[in-house]
Amino acid sequence: MKNFILIALLASFTTGIFAQNIIEREFSHYIDQENVTSVFVSGKVFEYASYIETNEPEFEEIKDFITTIESFNLIAVQDHPTPAEEYRAATKRVGSDYEELIRVTDKEGNITVYIDEENGIVTELVGIASGEKEFVVFSLYGRMDLNKVGELAGKLQSDGFEQLSVIRDNEVAKVKVYPNPTNAADGFTLEVPESMDGGTGTVYDMNGSKINSFPLRTGDQNMETQSYAPGKYIVELQKDGVRIKKKLIVVQ
Repeated sequence: MKNFILIALLASFTTGIFAQNIIEREFSHYIDQENVTSVFVSGKVFEYASYIETNEPEFEEIKDFITTIESFNLIAVQDHPTPAEEYRAATKRVGSDYEELIRVTDKEGNITVYIDEENGIVTELVGIASGEKEFVVFSLYGRMDLNKVGELAGKLQSDGFEQLSVIRDNEVAKVKVYPNPTNAADGFTLEVPESMDGGTGTVYDMNGSKINSFPLRTGDQNMETQSYAPGKYIVELQKDGVRIKKKLIVVQ
């Protein structure tokens, strides 16, 4: 089963076809550069894969999710002379329509994942990454459940999809803020996964001003918002170079 998907993905490599996503709008110029690998996987490939009968339970778990994907695009620049600088420039190209979901910085490089989300539905997931000599940007487009995105990386073993594992490895889908919106008098509950235990939580307003800071512990943490003015806020969880962000809306 995995071999079939891998063959389909390899057959879908292209340098000229892109869905209507951020790569077409902001990053297609990389294709003309040397040492560039370009990947495009259409929704048809994922649709065909969902029809295949298999006894592998791992694949069955994501079969329905696969049908919601409309495209996967990736551009990887190899032997880049200044990948960290390219990464920083690329993050600035991501517009206000996208929210930062997770940022990981370590000795191997950097990766930031953004989402375009409305009413709890993620329609596009964008990743920008840099390594020692590589710069990567990718887009996963469709109607997605974040709980399944991370699993996809482990099931589809092909170049590009391993970038999605940052969501699974850091338990991003387990971070929850509710109720959201919330009344200022009621506060909110923050669900903290084990991966962020012992880290630091911070609430920022949309101007970047720090409103509150607190230690993180695994499980539910009840947070007060009585002093918060109505508006939008960012709840950030930080530990060991990993930052996970969630949006919070406070009403009167």
